[in-house]
Amino acid sequence: MAARNLSRNSRRIKLCSRSVYSLICVVIVISLVFLTILFLVSYIHCAPQEFAKLDEDEDIYKLVGPVLLKQEKSEAVEAVERRLEFIEKEM
Repeated sequence: MAARNLSRNSRRIKLCSRSVYSLICVVIVISLVFLTILFLVSYIHCAPQEFAKLDEDEDIYKLVGPVLLKQEKSEAVEAVERRLEFIEKEM
């Protein structure tokens, strides 16, 4: 009888440890998503200040995959503003 109770208790402990492990994994994933969003927002907020420092004739490049493409300043500013509006709406 004691052996049965011990066996049941060990199964319960295994189930509980799996649940705790799953919960820890979920918390880690949520934390990583939050940090990624926080990084994106801080990065996007800095971009307009950097654009203000540039002269009109300076070159701006956009990274598309492994290639840097030349972009007009007005297009770059507009794209950053759209991204910032989208991120702020989603939060």
